[in-house]
Amino acid sequence: MQERLSKGQELAAGGFEPQALKELLWCYDEGMLAVPRYKPVRTTILVGMIKRLAIPTARRGGDEQRCADSEKRLLAGDESAAVEFAAWCDALNDERRLLKVFDKLPLADPRRRGFGMSGFSALFGKRRYADAVSALPFEAMMRMADMQVSRGSRSSGEDDRVATWP
Repeated sequence: MQERLSKGQELAAGGFEPQALKELLWCYDEGMLAVPRYKPVRTTILVGMIKRLAIPTARRGGDEQRCADSEKRLLAGDESAAVEFAAWCDALNDERRLLKVFDKLPLADPRRRGFGMSGFSALFGKRRYADAVSALPFEAMMRMADMQVSRGSRSSGEDDRVATWP
């Protein structure tokens, strides 16, 4: 998995977006599912890398289907599908869809907490502050801040690629 991720990053950096996409989607669909420590990377950093490729959304290889599949699982009760759904909505620039599904969930539903930074950003931008905090609870914000602080405090010679994710 690590080799394919590194290869995808190298291909993207070299301007070989279609080849990079193939490697990154393999990491998303297969590789990272088999390695539990990559779960947070899969729905945040990796989807962001796919989004940033210079390939039109319609040609990226099933973003819409991945979003629809995660939406279906989320609405069927799979709490863990929330972050995946929100990430793909962000990759597709489909804030309206994200908000529509979020609003279908009851106020106290734990699935709302899984929308993460994508949900927080969309809701905060609409000035829906209470909902934004429910999409990314304080504890999750603190974990993200701690990760950023620890990443920033590393020595400048240390490798900062995704490949070094704990």
